[in-house]
Amino acid sequence: GMAGFQVTFPDDITSWNTFVLGQDEKMRGGVGKAHTRAFKKLMAQLTVPRFLVEGDQVDVVGKAVNFTKDTLQIQARFLSGDTVLKTRAGEISSAWVEKLNIVAPPAGDSLELSYRLNLGEYEDGEIRKIPIYRKGIEETTGVFLVAEKDTTLQLSFDPDLGPVTVFAQQNALEVLKKDLRFLRRYPYGCNEQTASRLTGLLLEKQAAKWTGEPFDGEPEIIRAIVRLKKSQNPDGSWGWWSGGRANVWMTTYVLRALYEARLEGYKTSAFNKGVIFLTNQVHLYKKTDLLNVLRLFSDIGQNFDYQPFIAQLDTTVTGLYERFALLDIRQARGLPMTLDSLGKYQKRTLLGGVYWNEESYDWYENSIQTTLLAYKIYKRAGREDMTRKIRQYFLEKRNLGWRNTFETARILAAILPDLDFSEKPTELHINGTRVTRFPHQARIFSESVELEKSGGGPLFLTAYQQFHNPDPMPDSSYFKIESHWEQRGRKTDVLEKSDLATLVVRVEVKQTAEYAMIEVPVPAGCSYASKPNFRRFPEVYREYFRDRTAVFCERLPVGTHEFRIELEPRFSGQFTLNPAKVEQMYFPVFFGRNALRRVNINE
Repeated sequence: GMAGFQVTFPDDITSWNTFVLGQDEKMRGGVGKAHTRAFKKLMAQLTVPRFLVEGDQVDVVGKAVNFTKDTLQIQARFLSGDTVLKTRAGEISSAWVEKLNIVAPPAGDSLELSYRLNLGEYEDGEIRKIPIYRKGIEETTGVFLVAEKDTTLQLSFDPDLGPVTVFAQQNALEVLKKDLRFLRRYPYGCNEQTASRLTGLLLEKQAAKWTGEPFDGEPEIIRAIVRLKKSQNPDGSWGWWSGGRANVWMTTYVLRALYEARLEGYKTSAFNKGVIFLTNQVHLYKKTDLLNVLRLFSDIGQNFDYQPFIAQLDTTVTGLYERFALLDIRQARGLPMTLDSLGKYQKRTLLGGVYWNEESYDWYENSIQTTLLAYKIYKRAGREDMTRKIRQYFLEKRNLGWRNTFETARILAAILPDLDFSEKPTELHINGTRVTRFPHQARIFSESVELEKSGGGPLFLTAYQQFHNPDPMPDSSYFKIESHWEQRGRKTDVLEKSDLATLVVRVEVKQTAEYAMIEVPVPAGCSYASKPNFRRFPEVYREYFRDRTAVFCERLPVGTHEFRIELEPRFSGQFTLNPAKVEQMYFPVFFGRNALRRVNINE
């Protein structure tokens, strides 16, 4: 016999597989298969770049395809939203291709383009949304202040940079939520940043419990732990990036984050594997590496004979950070120690904050890392009088945000559980206007701002200007960065469409930099020809984004270094190439950039 049925396919070009299963009365079975190609008689295709920078001029491509054997009379239209930009009517036997030159509008959410075909009542089309990015860079300048006592502040701003935004908040948690969001949304994903993100998410979960608010970061916590497990080296160590050479500091930092997760009930075998690695290697380490391992072991309660290693360090440590690290270990393990040296070296800010060591860009011997150790020691000793003053210092140092993800995560982990989130009656006058309810935000159209605070509770004040710099000047104070194009084996200023091209970036390093990132924008008219991830020195990792490539170097020594990005010019037109930039990721005030440029791509 025969069985049959009718089916309506979706209105697109697709291949469909049909399977028939049969069985007779003797239980013998069989399978029949058929392959059906469904297609439309007329199809529209629209090809556009994945993004544009405002002011870019580009030729977008519309294509009409006739799948029948007949010649058809059709109409074609390019549209922006509902606005018709171009029309064409004519006969099509197989296909036609047409172009439309557009200019990217000022930056916004996106530009919606469509290409539509009509054959009588039959219509087909494609819609594409193109993100529009700004030309140049966004800059913010301003201050963050903590006013605990009655005080009057006089602030001055540049009137050419636009209005001043003043934001006043009583609740410290609401202030620090911005820093938690910074950790959560940070765009890069090396092992340090993943561990810092994990720490931030765990703190955010705790804060949600304190306030009774919902927490939506559970899947992100799991993803961060899984990512750290996958990036662990076979021997149990971690490098800066997945597959990188073992780094003792990175290994201890990741394990600290995994331990914090473990305390919240998130367990992974990567933690045990990492601790075993350090236990087997600890006898090889000296000074700072050894201190980091011993501090980790002490904090996680590792059963370990600390005394011989402490005796070894007693004779070699010299810096204030190293001496405080030894005090921390001695105190935690119940060994003889005294707080006298903390009082001897402490310093004070004008607003009453207490800190130790000098402000510097040394990885360990700086005021942030040393003061974090002092905070931990005083907290363990029950000295709330000192921990309160240290928290004041960290909040003063916050400005518009701490210097990097590492410092942000460690400061938040230290102080957030100890902050007083109660609100006391407080009054603020902004250029004479009285404010008693917080949070409060005001826009001031004046170059001078007077803030007068009175009342019992601390007030967290931010005053800043945000502005767009459409044509930033080159800066070669710390790094000199230059770039050029190569195509068909030679340098060029104009690219030819469809021929592979290389964007060559040269970085001149004046002083050795650690943990550096080179961020190289790519023009909207190009796509990546390939996405290699080089592991040759000094490069350790690359991340490819729609509009830029980020190259990471664990160490960038003095000299000139070259980086190459392989691209394919796919769209003709004129495109903006925003400035390339190199910076030390954890101390971004050390940076260099080149000038904004235009790139022509010919047909």
